[in-house]
Amino acid sequence: MPYKNKRPSGIAAIWMAMAMTLLIVWGCSSAPPMLSEDERTARRAVYTDGERVENFALLDAQGNFHELHSYGDAKAIVLYVQGNGCPIVRHGATDYRKVAEEFEPEGVRFFMINATGRDSREEIRREAEEFRFPTPVLVDEQRIVSDALELNRTAEVLVIEPASWRVVYRGRINDRMHYEAQKPEATENDLANALNDVLAVRPVARSDVPSPGCAIASKPSRTPTYTADIAPILERNCVMCHREGGVAPWAMTDYDMVRGWAPMIRQVVRTKRMPPWHADPHVGDDLRGDLSLPSEDARALVDWAEAGVPRGEGEDPLAQLELAPLQEWRLGPPDQVVTLNEQQIPATGLVPYRYAYLELELDEDLWINGIEFQPGNPAVLHHALGYVVPPGADDYNWVDGVMITYAPGNGQELAPSGSARFVPKGSKVFVELHYVTTGREELDQSRVGLHFADEPPERVFRTTGGYDLFFEIPPGARNFEVANEVTFDEPVVVYSLTPHMHYRGDSMEYVVVYPDGRREPLLSIPNYDFNWQRPYQLEEPKSLPAGSRIEVSGTFDNSAQNRFNPNPNQWLRFGPQTKDEMFIGYITYTYANAADDRAHSDRDHPLLWFPVPDGKGNGGAAAFQ
Repeated sequence: MPYKNKRPSGIAAIWMAMAMTLLIVWGCSSAPPMLSEDERTARRAVYTDGERVENFALLDAQGNFHELHSYGDAKAIVLYVQGNGCPIVRHGATDYRKVAEEFEPEGVRFFMINATGRDSREEIRREAEEFRFPTPVLVDEQRIVSDALELNRTAEVLVIEPASWRVVYRGRINDRMHYEAQKPEATENDLANALNDVLAVRPVARSDVPSPGCAIASKPSRTPTYTADIAPILERNCVMCHREGGVAPWAMTDYDMVRGWAPMIRQVVRTKRMPPWHADPHVGDDLRGDLSLPSEDARALVDWAEAGVPRGEGEDPLAQLELAPLQEWRLGPPDQVVTLNEQQIPATGLVPYRYAYLELELDEDLWINGIEFQPGNPAVLHHALGYVVPPGADDYNWVDGVMITYAPGNGQELAPSGSARFVPKGSKVFVELHYVTTGREELDQSRVGLHFADEPPERVFRTTGGYDLFFEIPPGARNFEVANEVTFDEPVVVYSLTPHMHYRGDSMEYVVVYPDGRREPLLSIPNYDFNWQRPYQLEEPKSLPAGSRIEVSGTFDNSAQNRFNPNPNQWLRFGPQTKDEMFIGYITYTYANAADDRAHSDRDHPLLWFPVPDGKGNGGAAAFQ
């Protein structure tokens, strides 16, 4: 067998399920109490003063994603301002740990936030490990959040009340520390006192207490303008979707249009919802087509919106753009075009998967070195997956059999030089279509362009993945971990990585472990979003020696705080529909040596074969051109 996907045997799976049940019972019995809706109403009536905190999202020093409003079920949220090298922060971390240990069981969430804008994530991680910081350290690289919260001094603590989203306490942890001086014990425990007031749902007695700490300079910046700064950022990162007929709901056509959407641009940048690129830029090598927003560009967009959207001098850059037609084949004219039957999409609601079947009528084996999926209506087609159904079969392999992938912004696959996808004589292709609604009835008629190799290549372009079929996610579970691995018995070259989960998917990471035990992170998706599935293509393909394995790990959020979760009261198991869950880290690869690229049976993975849907109500087979 050319590779192995490690998974438990039947007996091992039973024992794992029993152990998980015990862990769930024990874990649920000790879960901290969280806010009920009645408590929220009572709290909003009490906490009417104090600055409101807008939602934001930051990665911590370990690369984990945190969005403020996702902790809205907490009794309170505490931020401790951190900066590398500050002695007051280092000494105060011990006191902060004691407060966290006392109040975390009561449902209070604790964080630190690096507000300097100068410390790198790696430097912050080393500082946190050396001084045993007790909580995650949020990294505010460009001080977008810190300036909004007026964080100008380290060692200051903010207490945020989540029902009202107001700062109800700002000040020191206690009176033990001061400049170049400290006492054996604190006599005024200001943070603990404030938290006791919040837990008792009464106004904080002392809500503003001066705090010693190291001064932090605000991020120096000039006021950006639309013509000089903002339009180039939007052209690089946004216009490919925000265009007439594009997948985005509005087009960035000129200054007047962008100005009207400036408040929303500011909001989605602060919460890292846009642009839809979810790979951690600090992990792995460069990725092709990287749409991530550099932190300085994010700061410019926020500053511009907050400065009153100044236009600047000169012509409007976006109004001058000449964009290629959307229906242009990006890989060039295909050798064959397959047109799917027209699909009618309702105005609203959840749309079950639609299916199409491409009867290729092959009288010989087919080698495909280029595939391009062209949505007829990008506004409604969420994603599409096409699988090879072998000759005479009525089932398909949902890992090894993947041939077509489409998600907004990613519809083309060009096989590496000297390789191609293999479709055996007599096969057909089964296409799964996932649609979303827009508020009005829509039509879609998508096409697939196929490019054929002139002759059989040296290697097959293949897909595999690390997957799990046995997980059981309990209702309300947060940070539920799943992991598996793929071992390659021969040298391979890896080209792309595609995480796949459903609405409860929260994060996924790929790590290669070499035969000598050395570990190398390949990709981290700390904020997985089912709405934006894409293959992450390595700019430089990764060569792996025989015996290497790729570990794929991820987390699920089945709690009510997951805004995508359709039902937090549901037990989740593996299943093909979005109401179920999946865990698969797809990997495309070729064998490094042509001699190793021998034929093998996909039936080596019997658990991965699914019956082909009967196609009722999906419009039938596709037409050829």
